[in-house]
Amino acid sequence: METERQPTEKSLERCANCGEVLPPSSNFCRECGAALAPEPRPKALESSAVDYPRPMATGDVLVAPVEAGRRASRAGWVAAVVALVCLGIALGAALTLNGRLHAAREELAASREQVAALKEQRDELTAASAGLEASNTELSDAADVCEQAASETRSAVQTLVRTAGRGSNTSPFLKEWRQASATFAKCVASTGN
Repeated sequence: METERQPTEKSLERCANCGEVLPPSSNFCRECGAALAPEPRPKALESSAVDYPRPMATGDVLVAPVEAGRRASRAGWVAAVVALVCLGIALGAALTLNGRLHAAREELAASREQVAALKEQRDELTAASAGLEASNTELSDAADVCEQAASETRSAVQTLVRTAGRGSNTSPFLKEWRQASATFAKCVASTGN
């Protein structure tokens, strides 16, 4: 008969296949013959048990993946901020150009109004010039009539003086002189001189 040993802390291990209590140094179960798992080594000694981050090369510096992720995240934020600044600058430039364009349009409208006013003044001056030319033609014609009337008046006066000196009848010459004087007076009145 087999003597049973007192169970110790290590002997309380059981076979995973049949549940038999196993002695501390056995590699196989005495009842079913199943291979026992080797005793686990401490995790500190297992290189595969600990999941250390692997360093990765970035330039001349070795950086852990978490650090690289942070840098990539920072680079993304920097790119976003730069993009927003560029967008702001472009928007500011567009607004400035729009304001300048609006001012230029207002100046153009004012210039067009000035051009229209100048054309209107030109048309008025052209009409006034045409009126002056017509008046000038009328005055020239009136001056010719006045010159003729003055000539007739001088001739009538000379004839009157000669006739009066001889003692002849002057009444037909006086009548001629009065007509020439009246024509000359109308001429002077029409020219305003």
